Amino acid sequence: MLGTDGVKLRVVKALTVTELGVDFPGVVQAARIMRFRTNAKTGKLTRKTIYAITDLTCPEASPERISWLARSQWGIENRLHSVRDVAFAEDASRVHTEHGPENMATLRNRAIGTLRRAGHHNTAAALRHLSYRPHTRAPRPHRPVPTSKVTRSLDFTTALTPRQRGSL
Repeated sequence: MLGTDGVKLRVVKALTVTELGVDFPGVVQAARIMRFRTNAKTGKLTRKTIYAITDLTCPEASPERISWLARSQWGIENRLHSVRDVAFAEDASRVHTEHGPENMATLRNRAIGTLRRAGHHNTAAALRHLSYRPHTRAPRPHRPVPTSKVTRSLDFTTALTPRQRGSL
């Protein structure tokens, strides 16, 4: 497979472990995924090996499907977790007790979601921009406003009780 940063190759070996006495509830298969990558600029070859377990049987998850599932998981990792770590220095956080880490992760996720809904695709760039003018509203990138015809008028007073309608 050719990536933007060089040549990549994945080798997946899966093994059914139900009859091997593995002491892990629900596990059916174990897999070893080896990723080889050649850096296009330096020519340096790197290898990364990960291990995975699944409750899916061999017909449900072939080695090709296991490889696809692993790549899908990395998409989640790259989309959210690495953004939290790079943009918000999550790994360097000194909040380690009680519910603090979960609360901070929730706040970071909320900030990332807010920036994405505002049209920012690069969280770090958006945070830098906002840090220059912290007390102003972030400008939204230009997006055309969708146009639609209103087919009927809505009368919200029908949802009110007679007493509430009388106070209008």
